[in-house]
Amino acid sequence: MSSTVDLVLLGIVYDRPRSAYDIQKHIEYRNLSYWVKVSTPSVYKRMIVLEKNGYLDKEIIKNGKNPEKTIYQITENGKEYFHSMMLEYSQKSIQVIFDFNAVIVGLNKVSKEEALQYVENIYFNINQSLVFIKMIIEQKQDVPIVGKTIMQQQKQVLESLQNWCHDFKNELLECEELEKMKEL
Repeated sequence: MSSTVDLVLLGIVYDRPRSAYDIQKHIEYRNLSYWVKVSTPSVYKRMIVLEKNGYLDKEIIKNGKNPEKTIYQITENGKEYFHSMMLEYSQKSIQVIFDFNAVIVGLNKVSKEEALQYVENIYFNINQSLVFIKMIIEQKQDVPIVGKTIMQQQKQVLESLQNWCHDFKNELLECEELEKMKEL
């Protein structure tokens, strides 16, 4: 079963061999976990699975007194798998899922004041994320086009969410009470 984590990991080792530690540092340096759901434990777990499935070769090296290091290199099967996942994920329908929608769905279970506070919290966090992405865009002027476009995408999504949240808060302020959802 393919995953976007596999796609990211194979993309990182596509051009040159790396250790799982170096891959994790690459992910952190590029802030990839902000754009794609990839965690440190998943990096190490998936590298082992990718190697076991024949998509990566590994070489254990020892440098002086340093501990052994496992270096992963993509195989021809790994390159084919990478390209097939690129095609697969580029053709998938887009799902836009936000964790805060679980809060929105439950707003009709709380008082109007609580609902407004929760929406204000969401608005605040959208703004914080927008400030962060604008700072990253400003600091990282020399980022290649693929990185720049993801940052611009995130900025535009956050600006849109900011507008949506502002409008929703105004709707909440105008309504007398929140409608209960009809049961099926």
